[in-house]
Amino acid sequence: MDSIKFGESTVASGKIGGIMDTGTSLIYGPQESIMTMALQLNGQFVPQVQLFMIECNVEIPDLTFKIGGGEYTIPGTELMIQDDSGMYCFLSLAMMDFGEGIADAELDTDQEQEQGERIMNEEEEQVVAEEVVQDIKTKTIGDKPVTPIPSGYDIWLVGDLFLRHTYTIFDFGEERVGFATLKKD
Repeated sequence: MDSIKFGESTVASGKIGGIMDTGTSLIYGPQESIMTMALQLNGQFVPQVQLFMIECNVEIPDLTFKIGGGEYTIPGTELMIQDDSGMYCFLSLAMMDFGEGIADAELDTDQEQEQGERIMNEEEEQVVAEEVVQDIKTKTIGDKPVTPIPSGYDIWLVGDLFLRHTYTIFDFGEERVGFATLKKD
């Protein structure tokens, strides 16, 4: 990916890696980028759902991904999830957490302990997170790493919210992905 814009603001540029995932509904990005966008909308992080609650009547800017020189835009009107009651709305962009930790997302440990679930303390969570990240970095299939994104890149996990706005070709033989803009009606 070349860059990502939220309205007129560039929220990511430089070293950006993208994972296209047809099994994911939302778009996940680095904590700093997602928080920047959510705070522009006065979003409040809700740890129970790991999303930012926003006003249902807020105008959300379009989200544009520049990939290989082409621009692919998700209309701001599609970046909101509304609950069944119609009272609560959430930004459909979430923070991807690869062990960095989300400071405001700590669980209510008393409630969890009442339910009989084991809670890891912060030190245990950090150790597990570091082990998972190290495991991902060292795993290979043959001579290729499991993750095709080199160290030092911002990672974005892009799901159906993006993919339904593009024609996407997965070329496994040549190990590449291609995109084209869908024809407008």
